[in-house]
Amino acid sequence: MKTLGKFIKIKELQDDFMIDGLLQKYDDSSPFMFGIVIGGNDTLLDELSTCSNYGDKIIISFRRVAKVPYLNCYLVSKEDVIDVMTESEYEDIKKGVIR
Repeated sequence: MKTLGKFIKIKELQDDFMIDGLLQKYDDSSPFMFGIVIGGNDTLLDELSTCSNYGDKIIISFRRVAKVPYLNCYLVSKEDVIDVMTESEYEDIKKGVIR
């Protein structure tokens, strides 16, 4: 299966975060969300992989309203991506460590 257009396939991450030393529970009404990249347009995936170590898991943050349910995952347009990060950067963010 080939993804056409500037779409990324993601699985939503529903983790809790430490913010200013306080635990913030997962909030499904937040205006943005995080997802792990599981596929998408080949050219776009190559572009995203330059933001991490090639072959590592890629995590993105994006506008929640932009997600489109699709075959047990979500499609997200490149234009709605806020940040691209490695899994270790995401783990730091969850712990409240912002680089």
